[in-house]
Amino acid sequence: EPHLISESGRALVAHHSVLIVNTLGIASRTSDRAPAEPGADSPLQLRRLWETLTDLAEISPREALHDAVSLRKDIDRLFSLGHASLAERALADDIYWHLVTLLLQRLGEKEINQIMPALNVAAADRYFCNFSVFQSLPDAWAIGQIFPVMPIHRLNEEPTRQGILVDITCDSDGCIQRFPLKNRISKTLPLHLARTGEEYLIGIFLIGAYQEILGDLHNLFGDTHAIHVRMQGSDYELEQIIEGESVTDVLGHVQFHETYLLDRVSRQIAFARQSGRLSEHEAEAFLRFYRLGLQGSTYLEREETGHPAT
Repeated sequence: EPHLISESGRALVAHHSVLIVNTLGIASRTSDRAPAEPGADSPLQLRRLWETLTDLAEISPREALHDAVSLRKDIDRLFSLGHASLAERALADDIYWHLVTLLLQRLGEKEINQIMPALNVAAADRYFCNFSVFQSLPDAWAIGQIFPVMPIHRLNEEPTRQGILVDITCDSDGCIQRFPLKNRISKTLPLHLARTGEEYLIGIFLIGAYQEILGDLHNLFGDTHAIHVRMQGSDYELEQIIEGESVTDVLGHVQFHETYLLDRVSRQIAFARQSGRLSEHEAEAFLRFYRLGLQGSTYLEREETGHPAT
């Protein structure tokens, strides 16, 4: 009889680890704000796009959407040829996304998927989060690993937005756009609209040790802070807090050392002070700011506390 052996390392040991990231900002393409009407001297395609919007209640959603997509492409071509201005191209985008917003409100995600599957992804909000995919979730980029993702608060509120997660590296691959939902894999994640002055925290689960070992310094983002939590029944204890890498630590990996950098900058500041380009107060503040930057996290920090936001 054969021996059946399962290599279930991630399933067995990855549950202990979760990455918590805060949202820095949200970029939304959809808009409830009505766009301006094009002028009479605007390109014909732009005026026809406006008519598609104003006649939306009288034509089928499929026809409206396909007309809008085609007209928007025509306006992009006119712009490339110099026959439409930048302002006219921007107005075309405003009209197009307002039309898409109205259709999403009218039909919902499921019906829109039947008409044009890629539209829900294109219309999704971009949630800019304070982390690096390449440092903390390299398998999401390298092998398409799918990690459970969800907000860790406001769980009594229904999410009203669809979004993808974007990191703070300069790499277009630094994003997460595959999420396990009930009985399916989705290209967008239900999320809440952020509130002004309030952090929005998102948890990424089943990280395990693999990600920490494989993560690299792409764009010079270092290790994040780590907190070891011990569970005792229904209670918990913060057993250990491990500081993440500072800017100095990460620069040291590529042979730029703090003493050398401070010396070079101090010389430049002293020269600017002697030549009258900086006051004494400005010189001291500049050097203090630079020193604090070297000591700080590679991730964006809260100004009021100086603590890393990740």
